[in-house]
Amino acid sequence: MKFSKFLIALTVSFALICSPMSAEADDGTWSVSTWEYPFNPNMALLNTPSILATSKMAQPSSDPTDSIRSYLCSDMKGPNCTSDAIEQASLLMPLCADAQSRFCVKSFSLTLADGSKYTSHLLSGFNQPESQALPERGLPAGSTGQLWSAPESLKDQGVDGFYIAVREEFFTLPTLGDNKFKSWHTTAVVAPYREIVSSSALTPQFQTGRDNSTGKLHIFFYPAAGYCAALPGNPLNIWQAEHRCGYMSSFPDGVRPELSFRDLPNSSNWFNARLDDPQITSASSSDYRDVTVSGLPVTIPTVSYGGNLDEEVKTAFSTAFGPLFDGTSYNWLIPSNHALALKQLSPFLKVGKDTATSSLQAWSLSSVSPNTIVGPLYRCVTSTSGVAGIVSMNSTVYDAGTPALEDGSLNFHVAAPHYAADGTTPNEGSYTLLMNDDVARCIYGFSKGPVQAKVSVWASDGTEKTATTIVSDKDGWLKLTARGFTYSSPTIKATLTQPTPTATPSPAPTQSSNAADAAPPVTQKLMRITCTKGKLTKKVTAVSPKCPAGYKKKA
Repeated sequence: MKFSKFLIALTVSFALICSPMSAEADDGTWSVSTWEYPFNPNMALLNTPSILATSKMAQPSSDPTDSIRSYLCSDMKGPNCTSDAIEQASLLMPLCADAQSRFCVKSFSLTLADGSKYTSHLLSGFNQPESQALPERGLPAGSTGQLWSAPESLKDQGVDGFYIAVREEFFTLPTLGDNKFKSWHTTAVVAPYREIVSSSALTPQFQTGRDNSTGKLHIFFYPAAGYCAALPGNPLNIWQAEHRCGYMSSFPDGVRPELSFRDLPNSSNWFNARLDDPQITSASSSDYRDVTVSGLPVTIPTVSYGGNLDEEVKTAFSTAFGPLFDGTSYNWLIPSNHALALKQLSPFLKVGKDTATSSLQAWSLSSVSPNTIVGPLYRCVTSTSGVAGIVSMNSTVYDAGTPALEDGSLNFHVAAPHYAADGTTPNEGSYTLLMNDDVARCIYGFSKGPVQAKVSVWASDGTEKTATTIVSDKDGWLKLTARGFTYSSPTIKATLTQPTPTATPSPAPTQSSNAADAAPPVTQKLMRITCTKGKLTKKVTAVSPKCPAGYKKKA
C-alpha cells in the first residue's frame, strides 16, 4: 500500500541500518551484523518512552532520499504537527488500574523450575505516563517500560527483576479524511535484569536532532545527561533512571514467564515470537482484547562479521545489497524480522564460515502487519476477533510475515549459521506453529471433522532434514513443533489434511445359530373327532386324528 513507506519512517530513524563511510584504504572495510528486534545495538527500540510524532514530505530536494522527515509532537499540535502530516504514535502500555482499564498490562507471573508459581508485582516509581490520551481520536495514554519483581530465589542467579515493555504503534491517514488512530504493530518483551547503582545522575531525554553530515532532520534517541557504564562481558543496558542502571541478565534455567495484557480490538491477530513451547489464549469484546502468552526463552545465534573488502566480500555485498563503490567502508545491520533479512544474510554465512559470533537470549512477541498477509490467510486471519496464530523460532533471521500457503503446505523460511560461536557445535533449530483451529480450517476450507497435520524440515537442496516433530490439537489450538534440526537455510513445512468420509455399507443378513433368533415355525391347524365303542365315547385331537383300535369314528 502507498502509505507503508511512511509507516516505517519513524522506526527506521531509531537505528542505523546502513552507513557507507569514506575510507583511507582503496578497498575499504566492512561489517555486517544481525540484530534482534527490539534489542538493537543501542537499545533505543526497547527503552524509548512513549512518543507522538509526525512524518511528512520535505520540500523538493535534489536528494531523493531526503523525502520524508519526522518530528516529535507533544499533543499533535505545533508548526510541524499539521493535518497534512502522517501522524504516528509509539506507546508503551501502563499497568491496568482496574477491570475497566483498556490498553494496559494486566499481570506478570513466573513458573519456576520446581513447578511452583510466583506472582510478580510492579515495582514502584517506574510507571509514570509519558504521553497524553486523545480519546476523541482513539489514542490511549502511553507510559514507560515497567520493572517487575523477581522471587528471592532468583537473586542469587543474577536476576533482580524483570523489565517489561509492551509497545503498540499507531498511525493516521489524514490525507484520506480519516483522523482516527489505527493500531498496526504490537511488541511485547520480557527481560531479566541486574540493577547497578550509578554514581552519576542519569536523566534520559529523547528529542529531535539534525544529522550534521547530511543536514536531514530525524528523531534521535539518546540519554541527554549521563550514561550507564559498560560492565565486564558487555551486558546490554536495557533501562536507566536517576542513579540506577539495569543490565540484561540471563533467564535462569526452567523459568517460564507468563504475561497478560489488554490491547485494542483492531490490533493485529498474528504474531511471530521468540518463545520455546509457546502457549497463548485470547478473549475479545467490542472495545478490547485480552491476550495471555507464556513460554520459555530461546537462545538465538547472532552474527557480527567484518574485515577488509576483498573480492569474496564484494561478491556477497553485491548479491545482498547491490553494487558497491571502491574507496568506501560499509557497516550494515540486518534486523532479524526484516523482509529482506534472509536474502541479505545468506551470502555472508559463507564468508563467515557458517559460524555464529555470539548468541542472545530473548523472550518476545511481535505482531505481523495485516499488509504483509496474502492469499487465503488474509481473509481467515483478519476475520477472527481473537489471536489467530503464532509462529515461534530460534533462527537468526526469519520470514517477516505469516507462513505462506504453497502447494498445500504452510511454508516458513528461516536462516542461521550452522555452527555456534565455538565453530564446532551445530546450532539446533526449534520451530512452533500454534494456530487457532477455526483459522486452520478456514485456510484449507475444511469442515468441522477431524484434521490430520504433519510438520517437516527441508534443506535448501530439497532434501528432508532430520527433526523431532510433535503435533497436538488441544483446547481449540493446533500445535506443530519441530526440534533438533540443523541450519543454514531450511524451510519448515506444515501440512494439514482432512480424510474424506466414506459411507459405511449396511451389513448383509446372516443366518443366526441362536434358536431364539430363528424364524418362528409355521402353525398347523388341529382337528378333533369323536370315536365310539358300544356305549364308550372318546374325543381325539390331532393334525390328522385317528380313532383307537376297536373304536369307530362317529359320523
